[in-house]
Amino acid sequence: MSKIKLHQGGEPATPATGTALIYIDSADGLAKQKDDAGLVTILANVPAVAPTHASTTGQTADDHHAKLHSATHGPGGGDALKLDDLEVPDDNTDLDVSITKHGLTPKLPNDATKYLNGVGGYTVPSSVVPMILSFANDQKIPLKAKDDTYMTEAIIGYPGSTLMGVPTTIKIETTDKDGSITYDVKVFNLTSGLTIVEKTGISPAVPLVYETIDLGTLANIPTSYSVWEVQIKLSAAGAGKEAYVASLSMY
Repeated sequence: MSKIKLHQGGEPATPATGTALIYIDSADGLAKQKDDAGLVTILANVPAVAPTHASTTGQTADDHHAKLHSATHGPGGGDALKLDDLEVPDDNTDLDVSITKHGLTPKLPNDATKYLNGVGGYTVPSSVVPMILSFANDQKIPLKAKDDTYMTEAIIGYPGSTLMGVPTTIKIETTDKDGSITYDVKVFNLTSGLTIVEKTGISPAVPLVYETIDLGTLANIPTSYSVWEVQIKLSAAGAGKEAYVASLSMY
């Protein structure tokens, strides 16, 4: 009977006469025996032993690295990897959230006026000022001008652009009594004494049928609270002449 010796390392040289060496082949992780004639035999019923972490040659899906890493370092594992313990990522968009996948927040733009929108980009939201003054579309209630001197017909309390944003448009629903007159409408800031907008020479096409008129470019928008007046007058006075503003909207 040959002497059996254990060998540590890879495949050994042919042993001395009357000796056999048992070893773990580092190439495939199998337990093998090499006799004094140089014949190598795979030992039956001896489980393969996976190499250490430093030697991954010959690993398969069932070996240590595939199983133990997942169980140990995955969620709930004894050595689970946490996001905040990983290395600082590269400065790129690889992990950014998108409309097709979950992800991380995109890199901040260093701009306090921008916010993350629904498609993954940073944009400045539009400031929309809701309608803050309206009148029923009825000839019994509308603002009405009967002479050629501006008269205050309504009051607007404007909160200021800091709170409400900057309006860009003021429109009125307006008409006149007989279709033969022209008239003017002004929005005046009573607090500052400045005109916000003035539209002159308004002349609706059809009498007593309301149409929408844009008063034009706005100016002198205050940042804080102020009181505005809606004023209306005929371009030229005349008996029986009347103009109406049934509603005003600002946005």
